[in-house]
Amino acid sequence: VLNRRCVEAGVLTALALSSHINQVSLFDRKHYFYADLP
Repeated sequence: VLNRRCVEAGVLTALALSSHINQVSLFDRKHYFYADLP
């Protein structure tokens, strides 16, 4: 779950720095297997 305030702060920072903001962002969840975990 994304924190709305964090996203807004990131967008405002990007705008203040005249950065390009992508219209679409993709996120992938990574799963790692550790043999020693129960």
